[in-house]
Amino acid sequence: MIFVTLMLPVPVRIVSTYQVVSVLGWVDTYWGLTVPLMASATGTFLFRQYYRNHPDSLAEAAQLDGAGPLRFLWSILLPLSTANIAALFVILFVYGWNDYLWPLMVTNSQEMRTAVIGIDSLIPRTSQLPEWNVAMAAAMMVLAAAGGGHRRHAAVVREGPDRDREVTRIAAHRGGSALWPENSLLAFQSAIALGSDLLELDVHQSRDGVVVVIHDATLERTTDGTGAVAGDDGGRSAAPPARGPDGAATSERVPMLDEVLAAAAPSSGGLLIEVKEPAPAVRYDGWKNEFSRRSPRPGSRRAPRSWRSIRA
Repeated sequence: MIFVTLMLPVPVRIVSTYQVVSVLGWVDTYWGLTVPLMASATGTFLFRQYYRNHPDSLAEAAQLDGAGPLRFLWSILLPLSTANIAALFVILFVYGWNDYLWPLMVTNSQEMRTAVIGIDSLIPRTSQLPEWNVAMAAAMMVLAAAGGGHRRHAAVVREGPDRDREVTRIAAHRGGSALWPENSLLAFQSAIALGSDLLELDVHQSRDGVVVVIHDATLERTTDGTGAVAGDDGGRSAAPPARGPDGAATSERVPMLDEVLAAAAPSSGGLLIEVKEPAPAVRYDGWKNEFSRRSPRPGSRRAPRSWRSIRA
């Protein structure tokens, strides 16, 4: 039955596949994006033909040594199949990376959209002329992120009331975390100097009510500190040292929101501020009044060009 799928194009079987994924509750999840690709008729055919070339004497010799079927598979066949495994991995990875129709159907949120869908969204479907330079820049950033293994440090953002009147801007993701310590003043100042249109940053609230610029709800990944941000003092003197892209400690420290706003005020760029949560479905107490008091308003002298809270 698996080989029958080789004769059926993807659009023919995509509805039934979506029904199965929906029943399993995998819509808009990484499971839904990846598991359907694992049942590969190409892989089955590739390994079947390869294993048929092994002589029976190889299995007989393993049996004489006391190896059972699973031992024979794990200790003999799999080590001999490394080239086939690598080839199948490359085939499935390229196919999954370039796939457009299935990720478009199985994902609903912007966070789960793939790079191919993001690049395609930069090309208008109306009489408006495509900005091919922007699409090429996005494609190059995707290639750099896939090849370098770095966390994403830039993004292409389209803003506007509708697709016909969108404006394309380049955003420094977490200040540029592949180049400088993530969400640090050095990263934001360097991104401003490079002419980024927008600064993307994440904020949490500390125990003493200070708005801290950090992505995770805990300190371990990006700093030398430990524990939850909500249980830590957010004052500058108590801020732990930030780690660089290589994981080593630096002289930079976790900044407060006021410091980032002051650094961004002289520039003409904007801010994309993501209000994080201390835990899933849990909000910081009094966060709304705190951010309303600290966030600049359009038209003020120290306000960047735009303000957006994209998660609460």
